[in-house]
Amino acid sequence: MLRTLAIAGYRSLRELIVPLGQLNVITGANGSGKSSVYRSLRLLAETARGGVITSLARAGGLQSTLWAGPERFSRAVLAGELPVEGTRRKEPVSLRLGFSGDQFGYAIDLG
Repeated sequence: MLRTLAIAGYRSLRELIVPLGQLNVITGANGSGKSSVYRSLRLLAETARGGVITSLARAGGLQSTLWAGPERFSRAVLAGELPVEGTRRKEPVSLRLGFSGDQFGYAIDLG
């Protein structure tokens, strides 16, 4: 059984570590990242089976799977006064996905 899911730099998810139980329900407003959690699990599973290229191609390529938000948040964004918006990258980007279970774990770092 999966116990922990970790996602960093994937679509709308900048960094997320979620402890998992036997039943997990994901809820939230539109655009909050629910689909990104599901898609990251699918990408992780397909990568573990050796299908990372096919999975990334199906998702629109590596660029479409990377975190689209800013590299750093301004004070106004952190205070909730401005929305989070995408920017042009100046620093290297990476996509990190992983899970841990009762008997083993798996992680990928594409960056």
